[in-house]
Amino acid sequence: MAIANLETAKEITGFNEIVPTALTAFDASTGAEYVVTGSDENVIMLVVNADASNAENLTIKAPTNKMWSSALADLTVSIPASEVTVLRLESAKYMDPVTKKITFAGTADVKAAVFVF
Repeated sequence: MAIANLETAKEITGFNEIVPTALTAFDASTGAEYVVTGSDENVIMLVVNADASNAENLTIKAPTNKMWSSALADLTVSIPASEVTVLRLESAKYMDPVTKKITFAGTADVKAAVFVF
């Protein structure tokens, strides 16, 4: 299957706005990706574990082409069953400077929306 594109769940928000949001499910084998449109963005991700029985892992993949020379490893967090989490993402750190993409791994039970402000 194809990698889930989180652009479909991207919302550009301002102050004091309420924005209805649809979540995008990760692809079980390829995960999800988000394309950064600037050199660095203020990104907040709403991540939901839709599995009521098990915790699910969300992994932010280290970019193949690193912007900084320091070693950067994948970052993995466990999301408890049926929980909603908020991730404030440093896009410049995890963005591949060649493709402008941030890549995530997770099961189809992981769903997300991206907020840029």
